[in-house]
Amino acid sequence: MPHEFGHLSGAHGRFGAWIYRVRVGWSRLHSSLEQAKHWGSFLFVPFFNWYAPRFAAYSFVQARQQEYEADGLAARTVGAAAIANALIRLDLKAEDLERSYWPSILKGADDRPTPDAQPFRGLMSAERRSFVPQAAEQLRHALERKTSTADTHPCLRDRLTALKRAPAVPGEPD
Repeated sequence: MPHEFGHLSGAHGRFGAWIYRVRVGWSRLHSSLEQAKHWGSFLFVPFFNWYAPRFAAYSFVQARQQEYEADGLAARTVGAAAIANALIRLDLKAEDLERSYWPSILKGADDRPTPDAQPFRGLMSAERRSFVPQAAEQLRHALERKTSTADTHPCLRDRLTALKRAPAVPGEPD
């Protein structure tokens, strides 16, 4: 939560929302011109093919920097240790759910004519709320991941390095 406040206090929301709207708008226009074989396609499609990757690259760098800024502001607000622990918990729990919870929900959608209307209710069970049993092993794997261009969020290792925090499995929350 302090990380998200970091985005808000840095006005990242407005800029990020503007970038998102520009990306979506150009993408929709590009797609519609190509699909409709519009007469203006010969002029605009080559421009979009040139412009879109450049805009994405420049705005991606800005978005990545905003993640580091939000982490830093959160660390100054509640402490680097608290933010590091939260980032580790979030990464490990998300990976655990991706591996052990969501596949069963998606499988149910394949097997039943009507999907589970409340898949998030299952997240409230005591088993799902508890910390990851193989946390040390999962943390080791999480630290092996590298930051990629698939996401504007840096990998866990890079975020902990920026916070100047050594990776460690956090204890149970109070």
